[in-house]
Amino acid sequence: MSNYPPIYKFEATSARDPKSVDITLKYDTPKETEGKYGTQYRYSVAINGDDYTIFATPGLHKAIQDTRGRANDTLSVIRIGEGKDTRWDVVRLDGSQGANADPIDDPFLAPEERNIPKKTSQTIFYDNLKRYEQAWIMAERFLTKHGGQGDLNAVSFTFYKMAQDAGYDLMNEEGNNEAGKQ
Repeated sequence: MSNYPPIYKFEATSARDPKSVDITLKYDTPKETEGKYGTQYRYSVAINGDDYTIFATPGLHKAIQDTRGRANDTLSVIRIGEGKDTRWDVVRLDGSQGANADPIDDPFLAPEERNIPKKTSQTIFYDNLKRYEQAWIMAERFLTKHGGQGDLNAVSFTFYKMAQDAGYDLMNEEGNNEAGKQ
């Protein structure tokens, strides 16, 4: 018989219809275990007042750790995609960056914008969802232009990551901001 609460598995959602789950961490750090597919991180959490165990993949673990969440912090978790295309979006709901955290490095801020007061984690999270939506629109156009062949979610995620890696803000693709269109 198991000595920990039931296991919670996050539902895979799409960028078009993301579903978040709010979790409250029970401890500062997870227990590291070896699972069927490699290293997993066992988190004790509360979801809607009920205790659960989450066996986090390295990707989910990194996303949680990036929030610098500690015991009693509530995080909003969204799982987008499945398998190798899974992406985790995790933000702290209190908008803080953690007790001993360095300021969040937003790769989308230009150097001259770095003196602007920091956005909350929640604002950054929803801005990133808008960026992913823009990547989705671009992927739809790309696949249509190339005969409609391919996995829309995978192409969207690739475009999103390519822009992020290049420091390009996909929000420039919307509205009247012509600076980002080249």
